[in-house]
Amino acid sequence: MVDMQQQDITISRFLLDVIPIAASSISESDMISNFTKAVSSSFGIESVKLGDLKSVPDSNALYGYINNTKKTYIDNQLSEYSAFPELINFKNNGFRSCAVMPLIADGKVVSVLEMLSKTESKFGDDLIKNITLGASFIGFVLMYKGEVGRSIKLATYFDAAFNSQNPQLIISESGSIIKSNKAAVKQFEMAVPEKRDSTELLGLSFQRLVDLSRGASMTLVPKGGGARVFQVVVNKINDRLVHLAANDITDAFIYTTINGMIQRNNSICVVITDSDFRISNVSSNAEYVFGYPKSVLANGSFTDMLSKAERNPLDDSFRKSLAKESDIASGSLTFELSNIGKSYMHYTAKRFFDGYLFLLMRADAEKYIENMRNDLKAFMESSSDIVLGIDNLGYIRDCNLPAETVLGFKKEDMLGKDIKSLYKDQGALDKDINYARNVGRVDNIMVDIIGKNDEIIPAIHFIRPLHSVSQENEVEYLIILKELKSKRALEEQRNDNRDLSRQLDSMKKEGNLKSQFIYNISHELKSPLTSIKGYSKLLYDGEFGPLNDEQKEYIKTTLDEADRLMLIIQQVLDAAKLEAEKIKLDLRDVDLKTLGNNASIKALEESARNKGLYFKWEVAWNAPEKIIADPNRLIQVFVNLIGNAIKFTSAGGITVKIEPRTKGTILCSVIDTGIGMKDEDRNKLKRRGKFYEIKKDSANNLVQQPGAGTGLGLAITKDLVKLHGGKLDITSAPGKGSTFFFVLPINPRKRRDRSPESQGNSWQTPQNH
Repeated sequence: MVDMQQQDITISRFLLDVIPIAASSISESDMISNFTKAVSSSFGIESVKLGDLKSVPDSNALYGYINNTKKTYIDNQLSEYSAFPELINFKNNGFRSCAVMPLIADGKVVSVLEMLSKTESKFGDDLIKNITLGASFIGFVLMYKGEVGRSIKLATYFDAAFNSQNPQLIISESGSIIKSNKAAVKQFEMAVPEKRDSTELLGLSFQRLVDLSRGASMTLVPKGGGARVFQVVVNKINDRLVHLAANDITDAFIYTTINGMIQRNNSICVVITDSDFRISNVSSNAEYVFGYPKSVLANGSFTDMLSKAERNPLDDSFRKSLAKESDIASGSLTFELSNIGKSYMHYTAKRFFDGYLFLLMRADAEKYIENMRNDLKAFMESSSDIVLGIDNLGYIRDCNLPAETVLGFKKEDMLGKDIKSLYKDQGALDKDINYARNVGRVDNIMVDIIGKNDEIIPAIHFIRPLHSVSQENEVEYLIILKELKSKRALEEQRNDNRDLSRQLDSMKKEGNLKSQFIYNISHELKSPLTSIKGYSKLLYDGEFGPLNDEQKEYIKTTLDEADRLMLIIQQVLDAAKLEAEKIKLDLRDVDLKTLGNNASIKALEESARNKGLYFKWEVAWNAPEKIIADPNRLIQVFVNLIGNAIKFTSAGGITVKIEPRTKGTILCSVIDTGIGMKDEDRNKLKRRGKFYEIKKDSANNLVQQPGAGTGLGLAITKDLVKLHGGKLDITSAPGKGSTFFFVLPINPRKRRDRSPESQGNSWQTPQNH
């Protein structure tokens, strides 16, 4: 009696513990924890667990038995011979009895209650019944909480799903569409969404949709989808509702269709890239087009395969041309492929999701023909013979410049002209063309060509058919005419040129002999002249006794004339050396400011002042301190130019200016205020050069001065300036003086690649002072 009362108290206490747990709003995990503690403490069971079947592996045979039979399994004497492996594990862990009870709600096993005791025969019928009562409460509560949670999650899912860009539908068991999002209304063209039937819209019954919810998917074309292709996935909400989600795969479907159509064509392929032109997919025949396996092409860079020698057409302008998804771009690409070399392809491209889809077609044959035609065009333009391009009807389609020159017709008059109209013997031309068509070539046939004004021109013609570069199956011919009349004239001209060349060589040799003779005789003249000057100077200085004034005047005249003769001899020597190219410059640093202090310059300055003229030596503040030149030859240039300026200036003076012209050059000018000269005189002076000198007449005009000098001074000056890499020039006007100016490189060693002529052509003429 006492045991029965004790048992009732235990059961009552257990139920009092379980009911508040079931009625509480605690979480599912806390509810399970509190319930297992109540079972353990109320009935003295050492191990109590409540778990979800989903978390149990399929290999658990005991739990599989419970789920299938929905019955409690009890083993009050665990041993190594127990029916399930899990029971043997319980025994090995020190337990003597166990009971595994399903928690059933609405006919489904929602959880499993696992109880283990270290006491044998612990789980009698009464204990099991009492625990079952409490477990039923908890099972219903857990199922309720699960349904509520699932409903909340489902509602959240549908809220998110119905805001997506993909079509979403909820369909009832009657086939009616009870809910649809905006994407479905737009893409399925549903005029009244909720009144459309799934069979009418999709061609799918509710039962077919339920079948698809078991894990299958399918491709369909909705009757209102405007020829769009969709991949649909169905989820069963409950026995009365299903959810359908559709994804537009039209582009991929088109790509698959195109791929299937072109995969047997080894000249066309499809390439899909991302926005940075990395290849994400290619058609199966791409390896034949590119010569690489598909596995090598995948994830490679499309632009890395393009030729580096040519401009990359896939630049920003390409991206802008495909700014809209509907835009299409086309053009040509040149690939540099390591296995097959250069390959040319035409492309058509459009936006494809976040990247680009390229349809490529090999154009190597077209490129070959284009190159052949370009080579043919280059041959025609570069040939000195007459070259005519003839179509299969016998009309001239192209010709080169010699055809115009020799035949006398303009190119526009020749194009479209019948080739027979240029041949005197048209029958022979027909035979030659037929022979070229059958055999392939005609060589060295004598013909008579009819030029403008019916002129007969003898020639040799060659005929070549051009099947490999013809367009639209036309048979074209190339006719090459070697005109004999001009050839003869050209050969005669060549013979004349050879005669002239021999004469020129002979004259050059004579000139060299003349220069050598002048060079030798000048040296011979200098020796006695030096003696004359020396003894005359001794006489003038009184070394041989005193002289009266008249005698001194005679000796001074002798010395002056000896100096003049020595200058003439030196000029003749310099001219001969320059002509024979025997003068070498001694290049050194030259200080431009101290150059004016040279004794020869100072002597000229004194000569100018004795004549009542001013003399200025001006070096600009920004001129370089030093240049590289031959100082003696540079002084000789200035002495010649300043001496001439003093000679032709009677009032005013002479100014020497040195200033920078460019970063690497200086401008040197000798400016006088003399009588100047007319353009005619200036041009004569520049043109005649050597052995030409001018003087003033009584009217202050410049006239030639025969016998007054060698006329070599200016010529020598020009040659010395040229040796320094410069060029001498003159500006002058009558009554306004003259300016002789030249430009010198600061460092001629750095400017040897530039000719003096090219420097002189860019001069700006200085203004006279």
